[in-house]
Amino acid sequence: MLIIFLQASLRLPLSIQEEITSLSGAWAQPKKLTRGPVNMRIAALILGIIGGIIGLFAAGAAIAIGGVGTAVGANQAGMVVSLGFAAIGLSVLGIVGAALALAKPKLAGVLMIIAGIGGFIAVSIAYIVAGPLLLIGGLFALLARGRPRSLSNRLEFRG
Repeated sequence: MLIIFLQASLRLPLSIQEEITSLSGAWAQPKKLTRGPVNMRIAALILGIIGGIIGLFAAGAAIAIGGVGTAVGANQAGMVVSLGFAAIGLSVLGIVGAALALAKPKLAGVLMIIAGIGGFIAVSIAYIVAGPLLLIGGLFALLARGRPRSLSNRLEFRG
């Protein structure tokens, strides 16, 4: 189907059309991903990014609540603002950990667990969604063992 589309729409020279026709049978479907280090690293990446982004919103809410408390003269409202800024830093740390999940899963797991626990300590109930996501993502990254296979190893060529 792709070959017919290419021939009809692109008007490729005959030599390129022949190469495409000869190669079309050589490619096989990609192998199924196994349950292993690659899937756990991808899960850690996704959970860490989602947890970090939600953590940024939670930290922003803590800063806003602390700002309103400061405006009306509540006791210790400045501390809430300070802890909200700390939660922003911890959320960014969780996102950085998530970004490292594919390349360095052990470091990524430690960073995400630190971000999850630190966020709970900083803004407690506001981190109720982000914290577990970061903790689970960190555990997945720590439990992912072995080296992931490269993309070229996932494709099988038939000749």
